[in-house]
Amino acid sequence: MKFKTMFSIASILFFLLMSLTHCSHEQTQEVSQNKTRFPEPLKAKKIILSSIPVYHEVVGTIQAKASTVLSSNISGNIKHISVVEGKSVKTGELLIEIDDRDITAKMKQAQAAYENSRSSLNEVKTGINQAHVQKKQAEANLKLSESTYTRYEKLYQDKAISDQEFDTVKAQYSVGKTQVQSAEEGIAQALSKKAQFESMIDQAKSALEEANVMLSYTRILAPFDGIIVKKNVEVGSLAVPGIPLLTIENPTGFRLEVDVSEAEFAGKVSIGCPVDVKIDALGDQIIQGHVAEIVPSANPMSRTFRIKIALTQVQGLQSGMYGKALCSKGEREVILIPKQALIKRGQLEQVMTVEKTAEDHIVHLRLIKTGKTFKDQIEVVSGLSPETLVIVDPKPGLKDGNTIQVEVL
Repeated sequence: MKFKTMFSIASILFFLLMSLTHCSHEQTQEVSQNKTRFPEPLKAKKIILSSIPVYHEVVGTIQAKASTVLSSNISGNIKHISVVEGKSVKTGELLIEIDDRDITAKMKQAQAAYENSRSSLNEVKTGINQAHVQKKQAEANLKLSESTYTRYEKLYQDKAISDQEFDTVKAQYSVGKTQVQSAEEGIAQALSKKAQFESMIDQAKSALEEANVMLSYTRILAPFDGIIVKKNVEVGSLAVPGIPLLTIENPTGFRLEVDVSEAEFAGKVSIGCPVDVKIDALGDQIIQGHVAEIVPSANPMSRTFRIKIALTQVQGLQSGMYGKALCSKGEREVILIPKQALIKRGQLEQVMTVEKTAEDHIVHLRLIKTGKTFKDQIEVVSGLSPETLVIVDPKPGLKDGNTIQVEVL
């Protein structure tokens, strides 16, 4: 029994020894195969420490310098829309028409009232002129009857005329006074009617002017040259005062609006101060800008205040984009490699390095971890050290352990 146990152990040890020998032989063959020379010459670059600027980043949103939301000043159904989102428009161009039938009817009523009041006023003025003529005639008749009455009164006192004759003259004199008084009352009434119709004319004129203004509100025009960036309504929709219809922007000027704390930009910026801006959607390019406005009132909840940074014109810049304002904090040293040197396999990041031996150059595959991107280069956070040779143009088929012919850049 003991002999059988020792035989089993010996068999197991022999099997393990043979397996290790076989694996070692396979690894030796694999290394030997990988050390074959790669047929194409390759380029490599010696890694050095590079100085890059360090920024304090403040995020914000791109806004058009000239932007407005158009709404209606009246209520009414929209009967025509002449623009779509993305269309360029000129100042004064018709954008939306609102149904104007009710306003047109009111305008016609106001126009009719105005014309009627003017016609009535002209009639009253004619009546006033006639009343003045009648008054002059009455005053002339009164003067004649007064003179006659004076003469007949003296004759009556001298008993030269009868009571009947004197009473007749006296009655004529009284009628003359009444006629003058009636003419004056007629003139006063005519003047009152004149004032009344003049007031009616003023009211009709105001109503007509108001209707004209309301009619102008049915045509919504472009306030400036720009682009329609948002359309909130369709034909048949009800336009209501204060409800947005269209949003128009002038695409020739954009600003990055950021909210900053006292510890960030406070005391470090002023109007006209240059600021570098990065827009992620536009890649790695740095856009030059300057501080155009500083809102002096801070937000009491966040303890921040708003800075508006005017940007230079850049192709592809649009409102609503995410942007970063960069405030320089100095420089730091990093390891940078060309973007094309990076090899990605799933989540793994690798580079091909070159080891120079007495006989040849040997390729080694290294795992690295990258950081930020700087134009055509990328930061290596770990996995490489300065003075390392990195292949900048790894070719398909290049493997760890291959010997190569290399050109150092």
